[in-house]
Amino acid sequence: MPNQSEGGLADSHPAEAPFPILLAPTTGKERNTLRMDLIPVGCWKINDVRFDFGSSFVLPESRDEFHEFAALRQKHPGAPVSLFGHADPTGADEFNMPLSEQRAEAVYAVFLRDTGRWEKLYPNWGPAATARMHAALGTQPDPKQKRADLFLAYMNYLCPVKLEKTDFLGNGGKGDFQGCSEFNPVRVFSQAEQQNYSHPSQKPVRDADNGVNRRVVGLLFRPGTIVSPAKWPCGNGIAGCKKRFWSDGEARRSPQPERREFPQTLDTFACRFYHRLTVTSPCEGVVRKRVRVWIDDPFLGFIGGVELKVTYENGNFETILTNDEGYTMLYADQGEYADLQFWTELGEQRQRFFIVLEPAGSKNGAWQRLVNLGYVFELEPESSPPAGSAFAKAVAAFQARHGIKPSGELDGATASAIDSAHESERPYSEEGYPELPDDHFSNSANRRKDEIG
Repeated sequence: MPNQSEGGLADSHPAEAPFPILLAPTTGKERNTLRMDLIPVGCWKINDVRFDFGSSFVLPESRDEFHEFAALRQKHPGAPVSLFGHADPTGADEFNMPLSEQRAEAVYAVFLRDTGRWEKLYPNWGPAATARMHAALGTQPDPKQKRADLFLAYMNYLCPVKLEKTDFLGNGGKGDFQGCSEFNPVRVFSQAEQQNYSHPSQKPVRDADNGVNRRVVGLLFRPGTIVSPAKWPCGNGIAGCKKRFWSDGEARRSPQPERREFPQTLDTFACRFYHRLTVTSPCEGVVRKRVRVWIDDPFLGFIGGVELKVTYENGNFETILTNDEGYTMLYADQGEYADLQFWTELGEQRQRFFIVLEPAGSKNGAWQRLVNLGYVFELEPESSPPAGSAFAKAVAAFQARHGIKPSGELDGATASAIDSAHESERPYSEEGYPELPDDHFSNSANRRKDEIG
């Protein structure tokens, strides 16, 4: 469960299966070059309420979030960090870019105890920030105290861990922190809301509604991740950021007829680089529902440690692994079904798996479950029961396997048995259903399993 509060959130990212590394033999001095993808393993977010409005001064209440960061880092030792500051869509890019970067830099300075960076930012804070720091520390202003000493004491108060530049992705250079201006809003108002909020009297309401967009997000990457400063896409100014936009980036961050929230629509971040890093991040509100899938074969049983190439109905794809017990997780928001491709000692296997299921008693629901259970033998089964005999053949094959007279008719007992088998976690080979005298289906399968075993 994420550690979440009013001021932020800290959580690990969903685990990603490692990509296969394929190496070709060489006959000379050639070398294989590998480039590992940037994969975040955790995230940490500090919300707008932990800053003075329109300022980069980090408020005392952020102490809770810094302690959550320390706990998260213990879970991911050696994971390099990168900070991304974000502003809301109010105002011009020229104003929001420096503000978002200053907030990220202020947090970066806390981690490093870099009082010089705060000294640079202080002119924008003023005496009010000094008063806040003394109040948090329980001290009184002292004319003889150097401001750097006050900064350091306050930083120690806020954050229980001190990091080095080598703990950041850029090793003290590009990639450590960056401002993303207003390019990646979590919430984009509808056109009607934008028009209503443009009235001066609505400014307080607009600012409050925009609060989710003002944030600093820290990403923790796999230990050992190294980036080249020359190739790091951030920190190149407004023009450089816009080069990284999606082709429809301006439309993504602009009001449309309906209000949009990134966790639901996944279409509000203009920067494709940031989008790809955080599209599954709990810190950006994305809770991707998954369903557990068991890969079971009548001859091999549960298939553990196999790589699956998954293509979802909407065209998205991923490569994942089954665990030792033969199960894995598929996304539940990428369409009605997923097509699986994998290889075993029996050769290449292809299987469609229906994720969004209709009721078990319906013809569609029974067909989907029969496809998932492997009773439909077409390479690419249709999304709904086909005309003709295919549905009856699948029902009959299931009935024969489960001790039901193979009529091919979907009666209540058969529908219930199909649903029960679909939810079972027993291997196909151990189901142990009684056989009818004319049932050769399971005998044939068991014989073939013995032959290859």
